[in-house]
Amino acid sequence: MEKKLNVVRTIAVLLVIVLVCVIAFAGINARLLGVWVNKVADYSYGMEFDGYREFRFVLDESQEEKDVYVDDNGKYMGDPNDGTETSVTSTTVTEVVEDEKPELALPEVKDDKAKEDVDPAVKTARENTGYALEKRVIKVNEDSSITKENFDKTKRIIQERLETIPNYEYNIRMDNITGEMVIELPDNENIELEQSLILTKGLLEVIDHQTGVVLLDNSYIEEVSVISSETEDLSGVQVYMNIKLNEEGTKILKDVSNKYVATVDGAGQENIKYISVRLDGQNLISTYFGEEIVNGELNVPMGEPATEEATYNNIVNQLTRLNSIINGERLPLTYLLHQDSFVNSSITDEVLVIVKVILTVAIVVASIVMIVKHKLKGFILSIVSLGFVAVMDLVIRYMNITVTINSAIATIALIVMNYVYMFKILAGYKDNTLTKVVYKDVSKHYYLTIVPVIILAIIFTFMSGVVINSIGVVLFWGLLVQALYNALVIRAFNVI
Repeated sequence: MEKKLNVVRTIAVLLVIVLVCVIAFAGINARLLGVWVNKVADYSYGMEFDGYREFRFVLDESQEEKDVYVDDNGKYMGDPNDGTETSVTSTTVTEVVEDEKPELALPEVKDDKAKEDVDPAVKTARENTGYALEKRVIKVNEDSSITKENFDKTKRIIQERLETIPNYEYNIRMDNITGEMVIELPDNENIELEQSLILTKGLLEVIDHQTGVVLLDNSYIEEVSVISSETEDLSGVQVYMNIKLNEEGTKILKDVSNKYVATVDGAGQENIKYISVRLDGQNLISTYFGEEIVNGELNVPMGEPATEEATYNNIVNQLTRLNSIINGERLPLTYLLHQDSFVNSSITDEVLVIVKVILTVAIVVASIVMIVKHKLKGFILSIVSLGFVAVMDLVIRYMNITVTINSAIATIALIVMNYVYMFKILAGYKDNTLTKVVYKDVSKHYYLTIVPVIILAIIFTFMSGVVINSIGVVLFWGLLVQALYNALVIRAFNVI
């Protein structure tokens, strides 16, 4: 009776394994809009298999002669605002500010005081802002900043930014002579976000909207984070960029929050002084204050309130990346996108087919050897071994492990290791029975032998580079699955 139960159990387990193999290798096909589609998750291929976008960036060599504010020491203090901002908001007011900037053409006068005597606009600027107005040739990248040290620094900062994306694959090359930079990125739906990590310099400024004078910049910022809150009517969630300032910045913000407010003059006319928050010269929002801010935190609303979870997650994701740029080092140089091209993978479909055929033939040969040498036990464990291949296939798919050449080699190595383990198990059978003592001895010897592999798997799993990380993840999950799978399945076949 017990022998019959063991036979039934064995057949049942084999049928389950065969079903798993069918799902992994053939998929679960269903009709969707008249087309047969595979419901099993697809592989996540790396750039070596899927191709990639190649971006060539060159230094921005543009320059402009313009009027700027300078202090008594000649330090740049901002650009005169042209009043073209289109997003002026507050908790109580939403409107467009249309301030006209006066012509500020200056005669060739070197002395600031003399300029003010000659040009009324210069004098007005001094009276309104406390700073002199000076015409300068402003280069996007000053000659003194174009150095090998800054090329290396730019490359390092961009690498650090890209590595904030989990399991992200990229390649970056820098020409230390010209500063030209080539970056290879996966061609996915987030490619614009990845580009922003490269091109965004990270200069955050709070300026006087009326004059353009810089009130606060990165040097006063302690940390930028993401916060959110429900709207008053509970119809959505507003996401904010929370700018936390240092001690000196807190004092300035307190003063600013009392100055840039809405007031009513004697004639009942409302006058509003706005501030603008800018990133790399681009306006994020313009607003005024309704109360004094003493905690040193400025909350900048990002976009409209989100009414759907997908929209909310997208805004938070983009803002999180933007904040990581602002919180990190600023790029010392500004780049322009010169060329964007797609590079096909050198690994063709024909090559993949050849590799799959070779692997299949190797598995078939190993199975035949098992069956010839060990008869029924060999047949059963050949099915068990094939089941492990199927389970690993599904793990790679559903764990979203990036398939690279290295991770593919690691997977093949795991399959070979498992077959070696199976042959050791078959060698341990005596009188058609695998005793617990023999099973434990074989398993103990096997896992002691692969201790170095286990250590490498753990180390590689926590490394950031996707090429190395994918090896670690494959080995880690593969060894764990192998141990659990074999422990559960092999014991079902002790007696036939």
